[in-house]
Amino acid sequence: MDLLLDELHDVLDRFGGLPAWEGMSVESARRASGRLGSAKARIDGVLVSVASALRSAVTSTGVSVAEVSSIMSGEFGGDRRDAQALVTLGEQLQQAPATGSVLSSGGVSRDQAGVIARGVGGVAGHGVAGGPGRGGAGVAGGGTDFDVDGSAAAGDADAGSVRGRRGR
Repeated sequence: MDLLLDELHDVLDRFGGLPAWEGMSVESARRASGRLGSAKARIDGVLVSVASALRSAVTSTGVSVAEVSSIMSGEFGGDRRDAQALVTLGEQLQQAPATGSVLSSGGVSRDQAGVIARGVGGVAGHGVAGGPGRGGAGVAGGGTDFDVDGSAAAGDADAGSVRGRRGR
């Protein structure tokens, strides 16, 4: 694991050594922005997985789940609320595993995944089933497919259609 993390930091260091981004064409900047946003979502997906694993490990020893955010934020001087948001998103994605997969592949942002997962959690908690033509799990992973804004989608919202709306 440490070797992979070192490699990731090496790649990020290479970005820091690039000449200024100024002078880049609009198309190149647009592509770079999209790809970097997708990479950030993938990293967020990994962080959610780490938070979930840490939550399981900590709570299995009888320690409060609130301690997880303290442990995570203390490692690099991060924001405790952000660490708690990762833990909470991990819990929400248990009800929407397909959304977690799309987050981990960079198809939706962490915020979008949270909106979808909260929507699925609300649907799952009330036993609402998907309507006609919504038999598949789609991005949400529940009985009803949700658009990235959390509203019920007009059709199946699979990973491809979400990416299409985001311009990829």
